[in-house]
Amino acid sequence: MDATVEALRAETELAATTDDGHRAWVIRDSLAKLDPGVADELRARLAGIRRQAGAPSTSEGALTAARFGGLPDPTAYPEPPLT
Repeated sequence: MDATVEALRAETELAATTDDGHRAWVIRDSLAKLDPGVADELRARLAGIRRQAGAPSTSEGALTAARFGGLPDPTAYPEPPLT
């Protein structure tokens, strides 16, 4: 639990310093599982940070997935013949 709290604190700081509403939303989703004092601390730090409609995701996973966007669409090629 200690490692989880420290990771959430680090992500909370990142969300707060970059005004990252996506990240704040994910953190808020975890608060019910935390000690109430820690949850209150993180909730207060995230106050006023909201997701913006149409804003792209800021997760590392989304950034990695976006790199695959330049690959050719496999449905654009004909099915290879069965021989």
